[in-house]
Amino acid sequence: IAYGVVSSIVEKVASQCSRLPLSGKRIYLTGGLCDCSYIREILSARLRMQVVSQEQSRYAGAIGAAITAMRLK
Repeated sequence: IAYGVVSSIVEKVASQCSRLPLSGKRIYLTGGLCDCSYIREILSARLRMQVVSQEQSRYAGAIGAAITAMRLK
């Protein structure tokens, strides 16, 4: 079951990436699963590009939402 979940996530992200003009040698992964080295490894293999993450990358969406909320005041 876990393999199926990971595979589904990787395929969904890869599909979304295929719509973008990817340039360079790395892709940066953010969100709740960015800390998972296995997902980064499998996604890197699927995209044939290095997928990396930073320590605080899991908070990117929350930070963006907070900035947007502050601007709406």
